[in-house]
Amino acid sequence: MKFYLLQQMNKLKQNNAFSIFELTVVLAIIAITTTLVLSLSINNNEHLIIAEAHLLRSTIWHLQQRCRAENKNLALVFNEQENFYTTPNEKHKLSARVKFGTIQDALGPPSSPKKRLKKSITFKNKQIKISPHGIAQAGTVYLVDDKKQLLYAITVPISGVTFIRMYRYRNKQWHVYT
Repeated sequence: MKFYLLQQMNKLKQNNAFSIFELTVVLAIIAITTTLVLSLSINNNEHLIIAEAHLLRSTIWHLQQRCRAENKNLALVFNEQENFYTTPNEKHKLSARVKFGTIQDALGPPSSPKKRLKKSITFKNKQIKISPHGIAQAGTVYLVDDKKQLLYAITVPISGVTFIRMYRYRNKQWHVYT
């Protein structure tokens, strides 16, 4: 009887040791997977905000070309609360993880960062008016991720020829994004 009990106890010990090894392997896999998911999530937010900024810049440029071709005034209108913008032919809602906004203590505008940013859209009446000559009203639109860690700006400077620039805010400085 004692021999039988010793055999059963040895089997339990062996099974428990194997279970601890399995548990260790499973925990290692979970830790690696979590690390990968978190790093991909951060990169994904940056890709989303870059894509939205590029799309906005392209939309402004397209509207500018359309004004020239059709010889008429057009406008791109922003709805800051609902996170979308419209042109005469389309409406674009920003991704759920991107919105119009700024981050704390960021200085602007990008070309001359001297004052703390207060507005996420500096265009008069929250719209970009474009003339038949393709001249766009000056201003800036700031896009931020939902965690308020990434900040991008689309600017239309005051000039006789309208050009549209995209900036990225990193390490408390603005950098032209090409």
